[in-house]
Amino acid sequence: MKKICMIIVFAVFISGCIGSDMKPPEKIDIPSKFKGEKKTSELIKNEIGFWKKFENKELNRLIESAFKNSPDIKSAMAVLESATQLIIQSDAVLYPQVNISGSAGRTDENSDTGDVTTDIYSVSAEVSYELDLFGRIRSQRDIALLSKRAGIEELKTVYISLAANICEYYYTIAALNRKEELLEKNLDLFEKRKEAVEQRYKSGISDYSSVLTIKKSISDLKSSIKEVKRSKDLAVSGVTLLSGEFRLNDFDFDIKSFPEIEDMHPDGIPSEIIKRRPDVESAFIELEIKNKEVATAVAERFPSFNIAADITGSRRFPDPGSAVSTTSWSLAGNFLAPVLDWGRRKAAVKEAEAEWESSFYKYRKKILTAFREVEDSINNISAAGSKIEDKQLSVRLAIEKMELSEARYSLGSISYPELLSAEIETVLPKRELADLKKSYISYVIELAKASGAGWTERYIKDQED
Repeated sequence: MKKICMIIVFAVFISGCIGSDMKPPEKIDIPSKFKGEKKTSELIKNEIGFWKKFENKELNRLIESAFKNSPDIKSAMAVLESATQLIIQSDAVLYPQVNISGSAGRTDENSDTGDVTTDIYSVSAEVSYELDLFGRIRSQRDIALLSKRAGIEELKTVYISLAANICEYYYTIAALNRKEELLEKNLDLFEKRKEAVEQRYKSGISDYSSVLTIKKSISDLKSSIKEVKRSKDLAVSGVTLLSGEFRLNDFDFDIKSFPEIEDMHPDGIPSEIIKRRPDVESAFIELEIKNKEVATAVAERFPSFNIAADITGSRRFPDPGSAVSTTSWSLAGNFLAPVLDWGRRKAAVKEAEAEWESSFYKYRKKILTAFREVEDSINNISAAGSKIEDKQLSVRLAIEKMELSEARYSLGSISYPELLSAEIETVLPKRELADLKKSYISYVIELAKASGAGWTERYIKDQED
């Protein structure tokens, strides 16, 4: 019998020692620098909040208000608090568990010698402790700690996305305000031109088709103005949703200009950029969690050991004025070991390993995506900057042409409708320039978002306080 028990114990430990055979991950090669990298950008350092480089007090107020009221931030903070409580629970399992119980009762016994009433009171204290010899409990605690770290990175992502999206909406409103202003100016010019065309028609100089053409143009402009106003309302609604405020009357959205920003290139090598990306850090934490889950699955193949102690005190009152006291205690140890589970625990280890490998490739993809996003933003900014320079030249040429037309009109060389046509020709390139500046700001915001942030630490600390 003794030999049989020894064989069973030996088989248990051998089965438990069949651990993970994970292969080391392949190396992730990151280029040493970006193709478009030129020089340091104060904006991309992101230590105080990238939007503050735009030097717009109203935008600053709007973002600060959103940080205080955003439901997305409050939800992420609640998730973080949940992770904190999970850590407390996992810490508690590392220590002995103590329970106290008590009871009180009365029994009545009927016999030939008479009735006997007995009062019984007892108090019991129990202490139990699981020996974490193979690291299962510690691995679960590590998972809880890593989950909180992941929650912090998720909160950083929420902050970055919120600031970037509000900036995007804000300067979308600026572009629409500028577009509305230019459309209104264009409409005014067309109204004046209509009067001149109608006068020419009445004088027999032109036919009625010219009047119909100008009226159609005026109708199209009015329709465009209505569409711009509708788009502005949608943008303000977007800000309302992000900020968690139903009323934004305290904020001024009558902005029509864009900040002048130069040197939009990142300030370091990709590894430094990646360290500031909370989504990349979150993917790495997920990889660590999967690694701990592998350790937990392996530990499940080993025996578990428990120690339990119990002490009980009781008093019996069989007769009035008499008492019988008893005290008992016990100390016991037990273990539970898998012997035959038909490969279930081994499959659980393989499953955990496969999930770890999947997380590794997701992490790899996240790094490559982060690098690509920064690279694309740099290229987009460079291309948009060149287009703005070209369009600014077009605007200057259109203005020079209009000034020349004004001079010729004052000399009587051209008619009033021709002067109006020259003024109208300056409006379109100005509208296109406004659209290009909006695109440029959007690419700047994308770059700031893609480069991560160090400024989120202060806001998270403020929320925790």
